[in-house]
Amino acid sequence: MNQCDERHADILLYLDNALTREKLENFRAHLEVCCDCSERLEEERALSSLLRETRPLYLAPQALLTRIALAATEQAAAISRASVRSRKTRMQNLTRWLRDVTQLASSLKPLAAMTLFLVLSLAFIPGALQRVRARDYVEAATQIHRSYLNGVLPLQCRSHW
Repeated sequence: MNQCDERHADILLYLDNALTREKLENFRAHLEVCCDCSERLEEERALSSLLRETRPLYLAPQALLTRIALAATEQAAAISRASVRSRKTRMQNLTRWLRDVTQLASSLKPLAAMTLFLVLSLAFIPGALQRVRARDYVEAATQIHRSYLNGVLPLQCRSHW
């Protein structure tokens, strides 16, 4: 963002005679050296005068203006009341939801504990079963080997000498 982009708001304030003394001096000094801002100021000035020239030919009656102001005030008050009710309702709904979730969580604790136990059991049991099977295999292999050493061979391997 360059300095001229920052000066765009100052142009509008300048046209409304709303710049303070120091800002006014700085803005005028900037206008003397910046052609872009000077052009933009002239364009805004032209737009402002065009808008002034095209304002309505007739003003609304005072009674209508009063009714519109009263309706706007009532509408704002109704929105404010609805906002307060809405805020209270949202707070009540949030409180009710938190209470329900807390009750549900406390009732699910035993189920969660059982599920955790089941998952852990299933995770470790296959390894334990595998170790048991491996131990049985080793014991069976050892027994067979000893029996071979003692001369007890399977029927297919016996010789007749």
